[in-house]
Amino acid sequence: MPKIISINLAKATSLSQLFPDFTRNGHGHTMRVSVPPKYPFLFEVEEVAGGWVSKRGVYKFFIESLMTHFNYTFYVLPSTGHGSGTQFSNGTWNGVVGDVLYDLADFGTSSTPNAARFPLVTFATAMTYPFVSFIIGPPKITYSWKAIYWPFTPDLWFAIWLSLCFILIVFKLFQKIRKEKTDLRLYRHLVEYLSSALIGQGLEYPTTNSSRQLLAAWLFPALIINTLYVSKIVGLLAFPIYQQQPRTFEQLVKSGFSWGFDKSGGNLFAHFKSSSNPVFHQIFEKKENEKDAIDCFNLAIKKDFACITWTGVANYVAYKNLTFSHGKNPLVFTDDITLFVACGITFPRRTLHKNNFDNVIGRLRDSGQIDKWVQEDLENLRKEKHHWQLKMNMSVEDVGGDDGPDLLSLSNLLGVFYFYIGGHVAAIFLLVGEMLRKRYPLGICIFRVCARSGETIY
Repeated sequence: MPKIISINLAKATSLSQLFPDFTRNGHGHTMRVSVPPKYPFLFEVEEVAGGWVSKRGVYKFFIESLMTHFNYTFYVLPSTGHGSGTQFSNGTWNGVVGDVLYDLADFGTSSTPNAARFPLVTFATAMTYPFVSFIIGPPKITYSWKAIYWPFTPDLWFAIWLSLCFILIVFKLFQKIRKEKTDLRLYRHLVEYLSSALIGQGLEYPTTNSSRQLLAAWLFPALIINTLYVSKIVGLLAFPIYQQQPRTFEQLVKSGFSWGFDKSGGNLFAHFKSSSNPVFHQIFEKKENEKDAIDCFNLAIKKDFACITWTGVANYVAYKNLTFSHGKNPLVFTDDITLFVACGITFPRRTLHKNNFDNVIGRLRDSGQIDKWVQEDLENLRKEKHHWQLKMNMSVEDVGGDDGPDLLSLSNLLGVFYFYIGGHVAAIFLLVGEMLRKRYPLGICIFRVCARSGETIY
């Protein structure tokens, strides 16, 4: 009730004493706060013993601190229709806007201004700025048997084998020119020795200076080639090739990914539907059916799928349902954003509290306290999930957590086993050739001097 307050002008020493702002002290007056349950990532309430209480969210921290600062008490109630406000065909409103407009609440939270709402209610300085982006799962790792020749390009492989053939020919020419039976062991196993040098194996060293010089000219490049190959193979095993993922909406429509919206609806749905941007128009036309947020993100983790939603929703679901005990989560937040909105407190028109709220919100934003509350709220969500898992005796495997470094699997070394099998096949063919040579020696000696008879067979 309005009342007359006497002010002693003789004792007044400042304008604040002559014109006191009685809105700075509520004297325990109870404020009714309308909260839209549709946006639990901002402010979540729950029903307890027939009444409603604040559970969590950045607006919970803010309202509790503000009411204490201005000496008010408050209670929360879910907004009519559980949203921020929708206008019906008869001109009436529900949600936070309707509650404030029809005096069902003194102010509301988690509401955004627009042209239809401005003539009816007023808005304090924005507290949070949710924006739309798309969320994808972790990049898939590519393993292939081709990794055994990936360290070098085809032209480099050709140059290596060409160099090997060339040095074999030069060694043979040296042997024929000298016509001496020196370094017989080296020349008998020349192909074996020179090839083994490429993989770091030892060999028989020649005695003549010319052969030593020629061998040194081969061993130094072989050392460099071997070192580079081993280092590249180690890199491919330790850091395999990761899938190239889209990072912008334009890259998304050109990629092989599919996409869809969660059930946020409202501004999110209308933005893509009415956009004149051809990329956004294509996204809306080719979207899959709307899904619950948790189903949308699980699909993004398992398949090449992008979930388009508010980043606040993504953080809320990730920390509540998908985050591991150490704080990581499998979602990848992309760089491109669109449709950010100013979200804050909604008041009746000509309210006396707006200026005080604006001043406090401005200082909180400048000091970074609101961002700190957001991060603290998400961390509390993660801890609640982890404590519940411990209470239910759930192991890391039960919740799909990270149980340490990845172990090497068959896919990591598939190329090695292909090479291993190929070596066996080649050895079998050589064995067959050796058996045929022993069984049919004359057939092998055609067009060459037969070692057994000493005759030249034509």
